[in-house]
Amino acid sequence: PGVRPWSDTVIWWIPMALLIMVCYLYDKREGYVGKLMASRPLQWIGGVCFELFMMQNLAALVYNYLLAPVLGSVGLPQLGIDPYSLLPWVIIPLGIVIAWVVNRCFTRPINRLMAKN
Repeated sequence: PGVRPWSDTVIWWIPMALLIMVCYLYDKREGYVGKLMASRPLQWIGGVCFELFMMQNLAALVYNYLLAPVLGSVGLPQLGIDPYSLLPWVIIPLGIVIAWVVNRCFTRPINRLMAKN
């Protein structure tokens, strides 16, 4: 198999460009996309998305070094479940919780402090 320079473009960049275009075109609260984007859960996730982006590595480290060894010792391997195969199912909620804590305890107080000055 040779190098296929277009494979990344077809698999990743074209669908992402289409997704961004759909979100941009339907930014009003009309239609399915607009109603979805205006929903409270997505508004909340949007409020912590920077923290989620910044803390995703910390969530992965917490899972890999703290939670996965504990899950491995409580009997998941005997059930045929590799603790590291649960990574996406645990790291996404863990990352959201860490992002929320950082938003509440760090980002908001800093923003309030900066707004006073």
